[in-house]
Amino acid sequence: MNDTIDGFLDFFNPNKLKNDFNISVSIHRALDILKSRVHVGNIELNTNIDDSIEVYGVEVEFIQVIINIVNNSIDTLSTKDVNNREINNFLFII
Repeated sequence: MNDTIDGFLDFFNPNKLKNDFNISVSIHRALDILKSRVHVGNIELNTNIDDSIEVYGVEVEFIQVIINIVNNSIDTLSTKDVNNREINNFLFII
């Protein structure tokens, strides 16, 4: 998690290093950051991620995209009168 936080501090650095990373690991890092918000919102988050996918890029930027998508979903559920708060089909296949 410290690596993820350090990566956010370096987010606007134009000289970011790209590397190979596993998207399943990165998605779980993002969801770990959001776990208290998901818990407080009484939201069930269901994921289906292919654990074998490796991509080349800037991992912290990918994590930030996942955080934004999930945060937007949480915000939407929070503004609606929804009894069954679930984020389903959080599916990542490339």
